[in-house]
Amino acid sequence: DATIAWIRQPLTAVLLILTVACLAFHSWLGVQVVAEDYVGSKSTKLVVLTLSSFAHVFVFAVCIFSILKIAFGAS
Repeated sequence: DATIAWIRQPLTAVLLILTVACLAFHSWLGVQVVAEDYVGSKSTKLVVLTLSSFAHVFVFAVCIFSILKIAFGAS
């Protein structure tokens, strides 16, 4: 596949990782602002922010793992 070959290029893999990092951070900040503005009680807000942080870290890790797996030859 042309897409796999493209991701296997070192510069492309690094740029994809940086893009995923920026997107995950931007999304996390957006969800944090929405939760702080619209979630009422402090305990619920803490739970929402904690779950959001874990979800964002999980998605970021899966994306990085997938990019690295393709970049280092597994398909």
